[in-house]
Formats: sequence, structure tokens, C-alpha cells
Amino acid sequence: MEHYGLFGVIPPLLAIILALVTKEVIISLTLGILSGTLIIAHGNPFLAITIFTDKVAAMTGDSWNVRILLFCALLGAFVSMLSKTGATKAFGLWASKYLKTKKSVLI
Repeated sequence: MEHYGLFGVIPPLLAIILALVTKEVIISLTLGILSGTLIIAHGNPFLAITIFTDKVAAMTGDSWNVRILLFCALLGAFVSMLSKTGATKAFGLWASKYLKTKKSVLI
């Protein structure tokens, strides 16, 4: 197993900082993964993209991983649909009308 020293800290730090700054988690994680594959490929961007796509293809070969990816995609689509239709705002308005104490919110 090859060790990369302090370079191994760059991908997670990049992903965390980008997620905090941009508020875009998926893009930040993808860029963190791509930066890691760029480090593994010793700075060769074409090899890094090849490694990245090979790993994604190998990961999706497992049926459990595909199920988890599909579940996350469907859950994200459902949450997005609720947000676009205004259902979350309507629920917030309903909750603010009926839930007045900390105890009622917890129940």
C-alpha cells in the first residue's frame, strides 16, 4: 500500500471546505474524490478520470450499492418535489399554528 503523507489530507479537507462554502454537498464530494484520484495518478488528469470512472463502474457492479444509490436518488427527488410544490412551507405554517410549546414539538 502506497502512502501519500500530507497529500492524503487534501481530498477530505477540500470536500469539507467546499461543502461549507458552496452549500453543494454532492459537487464538493465529487471534487474531493477527483482530487484524491489526481493524487493517486501523480498529477495526470487523464489517468485520474480513468481511475475515477473505473472505481465508479466497479462500485455499481454490486447490487447492494446500486440499491443504496437508487434509494438516495429517489429520496432526494421526493424531498425536492416536496420543496418545489410548497409542501414544506405549508407544513411549517401548520406546525407554527398548532405547536406552541417545546413539549408539543417533541410529541
